[in-house]
Amino acid sequence: QSAICSSPPYKVDQSLSVQFSLNGQEFFSWPFFAFRWVNMPFVNLVIPTSGPSQSGSPVTVYGMYFFSTSAVSCKVGNQTSPATVLSSTVALCQALPIRDKNVSNQASDFVQWEKLPATVLLSSHLGLNMVKFAVDGQHFSVNGTGNFSYYPSPSVWSIDPKQALTSSPWVTVTLTGSDFLLSQAANCRFGD
Repeated sequence: QSAICSSPPYKVDQSLSVQFSLNGQEFFSWPFFAFRWVNMPFVNLVIPTSGPSQSGSPVTVYGMYFFSTSAVSCKVGNQTSPATVLSSTVALCQALPIRDKNVSNQASDFVQWEKLPATVLLSSHLGLNMVKFAVDGQHFSVNGTGNFSYYPSPSVWSIDPKQALTSSPWVTVTLTGSDFLLSQAANCRFGD
């Protein structure tokens, strides 16, 4: 069974107990059920702004009017995941994996940046997705400028050289593969 009730006029951040009556005189109250008006969350920054399509990425979302509930969630594009609220302006979310074929590739230029820790020769991007936030898991923010773009997960086919003398402190290693993204954050890591 269910009953439909109309709330009184709205007042932001006011929390009221919800009471119910069968005769309009004796009201039953349950202290653990409360109704609250809140401001619509607003997303204005997402870090990082991109991540691999096949594995997904943790993202930090910055904005306003965040608070924790059992249903707090983020939506990246059309995929929803649970969120963790750290403060009224910061939340942690997950950009879930997608299949590359679901998003169109955009052409890009061949570029080499000498100053990068990893030299990136080819750049390819997948679609840009708006990041939205909801405290109730249903009503997602429609405002803001937080975006996240997926890129194809890179593949490495070979490295050259595969070894170096211990007397050589720094060795330039070339990775050959596909789906390398032009990014100032691109780098190589040796070891775990």
